[in-house]
Amino acid sequence: MTALLCAALLLQFPSWSLSGETVRWLGSLANRGYTVFQYHGMLLDLNETATVPVTLQAEGEGIFGAMGGAKALIVELELLSGDEILYRCGTDDLPMFHLTADSARMVSHIRLSITDMTHGATAESVFVYAVVRPVDPGAM
Repeated sequence: MTALLCAALLLQFPSWSLSGETVRWLGSLANRGYTVFQYHGMLLDLNETATVPVTLQAEGEGIFGAMGGAKALIVELELLSGDEILYRCGTDDLPMFHLTADSARMVSHIRLSITDMTHGATAESVFVYAVVRPVDPGAM
């Protein structure tokens, strides 16, 4: 009974390997100067929408994206300014936007959903992230 309960609990939580991939990806971005970042892991049902506020405390060039778990085929990602959609992408399980400082500053929320999955899955883990390469005020 305990083994069955543990197996059921593991199926409910985000993929641990995806968490490791996300941390490695953010580490590689940090090595390129993107030192201010935020990321959230979540479990999304098929066609469920989640909105995450962007709380970066710096201005500069930004990268916004998501990483879907093994069963996610299409992760739709939208960058919002209030209720207005600034950018939308939904062609694979790794949507990403690279924005200039002016555009990155306008993003207030990230909205995402999984619109297609493999093997009849109905839920999968997703990590959403936002990173900024801060502008050096002395260089301006």
